[in-house]
Amino acid sequence: MNQTNPSTQNVCERWHVSLRSGILSVLLFMGFLAHGQQFNITAGSGTSCSGVIEDSGGPTAEYGNNENFTFVICPDVAGNVIYLTWFIFDLSTQGPNPPDRLTIYDGDNTGATSLGTYSGNDLQNLVVSGSVFNTSGCLTLVFQSNGAGTGNFAAGFQCTIPCLNPTAVATMPEAVPALICQGETVTFNGSGSTAQGTNTIVQYLWDFDDGTLDSTSGPIVSHTFTEPGEHVVQLFVFDDNDCRNLNLVDLQILVSTTPNFSLTSESVETCFGATVTITGEAEPTTWTGIPDANFGEGIFLPDDVGLPFTSTLTFEQFSSGQTVTNMSDILSVC
Repeated sequence: MNQTNPSTQNVCERWHVSLRSGILSVLLFMGFLAHGQQFNITAGSGTSCSGVIEDSGGPTAEYGNNENFTFVICPDVAGNVIYLTWFIFDLSTQGPNPPDRLTIYDGDNTGATSLGTYSGNDLQNLVVSGSVFNTSGCLTLVFQSNGAGTGNFAAGFQCTIPCLNPTAVATMPEAVPALICQGETVTFNGSGSTAQGTNTIVQYLWDFDDGTLDSTSGPIVSHTFTEPGEHVVQLFVFDDNDCRNLNLVDLQILVSTTPNFSLTSESVETCFGATVTITGEAEPTTWTGIPDANFGEGIFLPDDVGLPFTSTLTFEQFSSGQTVTNMSDILSVC
């Protein structure tokens, strides 16, 4: 006789009703239930690399009013960090401020760096991971509800090795910017690129800014530029933890255009020994490139999932007094 586990059946029914992202999230959530441990936030702590963290109501009910629970989840594999996938995040927004909320800390206590405070549906279908600066690999969750309205939340968790991003270094024989002719070949060398810690670089991806990518040649590659104009070559390196460099190498290549010789004098008839004056006129072909600019060093961005980050970029390549009066004049920001 086939028998359905009532607890599993209730889990399916509850999460199917609550989820807004469809059947795929339900299946993923059930996968976490089937292959990992199940922790209630009232338990205080847990150690594992696979499972589910649920609100105080468990799989069959919502959390209650006036709750205040702290839960620390840690990996059971040294060197790993926890990352959470929020399949359910539907906190009540009723009642007086502050609303029901969840705060996440990047460590094993509330003194660690905050990764943000979230309410409503802020974390629905998002991922929150411990950072490379998190030596414990743990995440600390603090849930607080007010006296009006209830809801529910659940996250699957797993472990991963945090990224120690490698550094790309690339050179070429020519001085930057390289001034070359159409059809000329330039050799680039990325052998100076380095990985961090015990990681090693396993792939070199060259982007020649002319529609051509090369991921097979390795650290040393040659490329022929046939299109006139500016090409800013980039190198992206990947280590054996599938982490990529965050810096840009910016090797600028300026490929000559073809002048217009149509203004040269027409052909003339002459005899042997006669002197003929031929006037040659050439009109250069111009093109528009990206102005050279130094935007400074990178800025550390806090992992406030789902929240905006604001910064200021100073761009000094315009002439004094110039003003952007129409947003359509800004072609792109990347």
